[in-house]
Amino acid sequence: MLGVLVTLVVTHILRNRGKVLVFSGRTRIRYFKNVDDNVLSYVGKRQVPTAKLNETIRVRLDIELEFFNSSDVLRGYRNVKLGFYHESTHFLFERILTTDGLNENRIKFLNLPPKTMYLQKVVCNIDGDNLIKYKNLCDSLKVICEDHKGKILYLDIDIKLNK
Repeated sequence: MLGVLVTLVVTHILRNRGKVLVFSGRTRIRYFKNVDDNVLSYVGKRQVPTAKLNETIRVRLDIELEFFNSSDVLRGYRNVKLGFYHESTHFLFERILTTDGLNENRIKFLNLPPKTMYLQKVVCNIDGDNLIKYKNLCDSLKVICEDHKGKILYLDIDIKLNK
């Protein structure tokens, strides 16, 4: 009887061992500026891509995140955000992640099957004020999310912004 209990406990511990790893696939960073637009039916401002950092009012990060769940159990995460850090420890600011750049299409949860790689394309918009304020400080990114117990997890991404 003792052997059965020990086997159950050890099996449970071994199945839940493991962690979630995050890798970045293709990354695209685009800068936008405002342009006065006086087209026939539209009067106002629109945003167009720019190469000049001093004209930038918005930055768009398109990132392919690859999640790998190394445990033998399903892992679920909610409130998925992208955190911007200085020297990987000093928090600067965070932004929600969306699938297409619109806030109503935000990523509310991720379910990661066991022992599989999961690809999630995400978009993150940063306003120009944060870019100007933190452009020299921000050197690393982390995915910030909650697990099913409410524990906040910080998953490092291998993207360096100031390189």
